[in-house]
Amino acid sequence: MVKALFDADVPILVGTDTPNPLLVPGFAIHEELECLFRTGLPIDAILRAATCEAAAHLGWEKQGAIAPGQVADLILLEGNPLESLACLRRPIGVFVAGEYFSRADLSAMLESLKRSD
Repeated sequence: MVKALFDADVPILVGTDTPNPLLVPGFAIHEELECLFRTGLPIDAILRAATCEAAAHLGWEKQGAIAPGQVADLILLEGNPLESLACLRRPIGVFVAGEYFSRADLSAMLESLKRSD
């Protein structure tokens, strides 16, 4: 059904990072991207659905693109997400609000969230 909607030019947006107790923000989005890929959507359309199209739908004119005057958080990847969405699961680092977090920083943050029980 999603592919038919896409083919009919119905806007498709990524949104699993919403407050839902059954979804883990930051992780669930990868499952959603893979589901969209399995429906037959092209990778470039999936990436736009998660970035510029989502921002446009929310009316965020200064977000969703990498361009002068835009506000952007960036993910630094080793691979090309246009070739495989899998590289999104292994960021080298991220820039958030102007601050850089390396892979080691990200790993330490995740480790601190582990339950001890």
